[in-house]
Amino acid sequence: MLLKCKKGNGFTLLELIVVVVIIGLLVSLAVPRFTKTIESAKNKEAITALRLLRTAERMYYIDYDVYYPSGGGTESDLDKINQDLNLALESADWTYSVNANNSTPSFTASATRSLPARNRTLQITHSSSNITCTDTSSSGFCP
Repeated sequence: MLLKCKKGNGFTLLELIVVVVIIGLLVSLAVPRFTKTIESAKNKEAITALRLLRTAERMYYIDYDVYYPSGGGTESDLDKINQDLNLALESADWTYSVNANNSTPSFTASATRSLPARNRTLQITHSSSNITCTDTSSSGFCP
């Protein structure tokens, strides 16, 4: 009796290798785009937080006739900023600070991100006559 080889319903090694290579190419194209999207979202988070700080500073000035911190100087403790300005900012990726100069009167709100190859500082300076926005990266912003 002769044994007959029955061809299986599986895939050949060559077919599997081709599929793995195609998946690898698709992943290599998708990951950089995904990373840029994440960076863009984190930058928008900081811009939104600076908008909130600017609005909170204006409201503080209306209530107390000075900008926060009321004694002038710089406040970088986010818990204290949140408590004093009635905000709920989080600092997973950014470090926030507020600097007031009540003799001018003016304030500067800053968001700083320090990561390898991703250092960036965004600032809003508000004086009685204008608002100035600065950015350490090449892409500008002004909320």
